[in-house]
Amino acid sequence: MLKKFLLTAVVLLCEAGQCFGDIIFQIVSADPASTVVGQATGVVGIGYSRGSGIDAVAGGGTFNSDNFTLNGTESQAVTNNDFLEWSFTSGVNSYDLRTFDLRYDRSPTGPTNLRIDFQSNGGAFATVFTDVAVNVNGEDNAGISLSVIAVTSGKFRLYGWGATDVAGTFDFENAAAIGTNGANPVSFELNGTITAVPEPTSLVLLGIAGCTGLVAAYRRRRSKGCS
Repeated sequence: MLKKFLLTAVVLLCEAGQCFGDIIFQIVSADPASTVVGQATGVVGIGYSRGSGIDAVAGGGTFNSDNFTLNGTESQAVTNNDFLEWSFTSGVNSYDLRTFDLRYDRSPTGPTNLRIDFQSNGGAFATVFTDVAVNVNGEDNAGISLSVIAVTSGKFRLYGWGATDVAGTFDFENAAAIGTNGANPVSFELNGTITAVPEPTSLVLLGIAGCTGLVAAYRRRRSKGCS
């Protein structure tokens, strides 16, 4: 009987904590500003912006940038603020982040290397992705692992370096391989699940089960002591 009760409690706890995959938010690349779409309940996404080291390139239809440090290194990209940034906050749920998808492109003289750092809940940035051979024909990078739990705010920062001309460009492009919002392709998509929190009733069940187990153990010990 006790085993059956414990099994029921465990099943109920798992069901209470069950959550499904979700698109947390998406970004459509556009000129002069990107558009945030597909936001989960309570999520507020912030589209692409530029660090002080790079400039906007107008007229291309996508969020495009140039003026990366000439023949710059990774450390110079950080020092000179050669980065692109986007972020989100959630006022309703926390999320266990799983993966993100991103498409980008460069001109022949644009930055050949990049890294993406992620900041969770206002903490320190940590590198989550690198690319040491950015393709001039564009890249669909789908399913980039993130694996960060209980996030209520997150910020991405992409550093680029290795441009051979200050007029060399880097841009985010929209592609169905990354994701769609309605019929419209997007350039970025963040995926995750709502952080599982046991319901109060499940916690009560586990508490009862635990007490039942303690009582049973006490009775066994008492029985042995009296024999």
